[in-house]
Amino acid sequence: MSKREDIRITKSKRDLRNALTEMMLTTPFEKITVGEICEKAMVNRMTFYKHYADKYELMNDLLLKIKQSIKTRIEIISPSASIENNTMEFTFALVDAIVDECLDRKQFLMAVHNSELVLTMISTTIEKTVGDLMGEYGKNYRFKYNINLLSSAVTGAASFLIRNWLFHYPEDTKDKFLTNIKEFCKSLFDSKILFA
Repeated sequence: MSKREDIRITKSKRDLRNALTEMMLTTPFEKITVGEICEKAMVNRMTFYKHYADKYELMNDLLLKIKQSIKTRIEIISPSASIENNTMEFTFALVDAIVDECLDRKQFLMAVHNSELVLTMISTTIEKTVGDLMGEYGKNYRFKYNINLLSSAVTGAASFLIRNWLFHYPEDTKDKFLTNIKEFCKSLFDSKILFA
């Protein structure tokens, strides 16, 4: 039986994540202190250090929550989608979920786009996730190239495309953007360029 986290701990962590997110809208991550995060979250420093070693660990927790949110969105968008049974449907649900998450967090993404440290943390989290997904894809498909190379390429391309759309082409609707991305993904799968 899995042990559920105490509600007070859950609330403290949520408040700390929310405080960090809100502060990053106006202040670079590198300049934010643990004391400021605690003050904003109305949580004392001792409580902070019970849960996190430092602000970097808090940021990692924030990124893991975003990852969980994307996973939940996929389950809502397409409950039957799975890598094993319908790789393309799962890929489309994943793209939809990521774009929705980015739209919901657009202010945050725009605020951190100049922070090399935060972008590296985000990219590392995404790349690990994509690598895990590519490993799952690898059960159904044999890739021509190393999975680490592919996950880096997919992460870089997806991150660039989404940021480019959010920052430079807001007149393009979400539906138009998704249609283009899905057509590209389908062409990539159909071309067999990735698969042996």
